[in-house]
Amino acid sequence: MCSHLIAIGYLQESNDFINKPKREVDPNRKGHFLTSKELINSAIESYRILADAIDKLTLESLYKSKYLAS
Repeated sequence: MCSHLIAIGYLQESNDFINKPKREVDPNRKGHFLTSKELINSAIESYRILADAIDKLTLESLYKSKYLAS
């Protein structure tokens, strides 16, 4: 869990230094261009979801092994 928090903190610090203006979207081209800040925010959220899932699986595994061993 500690390594997850360190990685999230690092991404958030990187995010603080990025203040690029949003690029204009070409009306003839479909899609949306993400700024660096939006990409980092997306990565932070994805990493939090992944870290929570790993922690939940780890806790469930420890719980099951404790009671199966009894």
